[in-house]
Amino acid sequence: MRAIKLEGHINSDRSLHLSLPEGVSEGPAEVIVLVEEGPVGNGQEDLRQFLDDLDRAGIEPRSKEAIDRYIQEERNSWD
Repeated sequence: MRAIKLEGHINSDRSLHLSLPEGVSEGPAEVIVLVEEGPVGNGQEDLRQFLDDLDRAGIEPRSKEAIDRYIQEERNSWD
């Protein structure tokens, strides 16, 4: 099996169109598609979704003091 790197175009119906070079014979082929990942949301929507997920999971946010205390306890355990 040999690799051929091509540029293609994905249409709105998510079909992929490729043109193969001369000399590629008919038969089975394995296709790997690499696509650019763009931003999914505007950040605020992602944060809101994350916070909503935490609420649904029943996870209580910790205060700054509680986090600082936890970090200090971890540091003390290193000695």
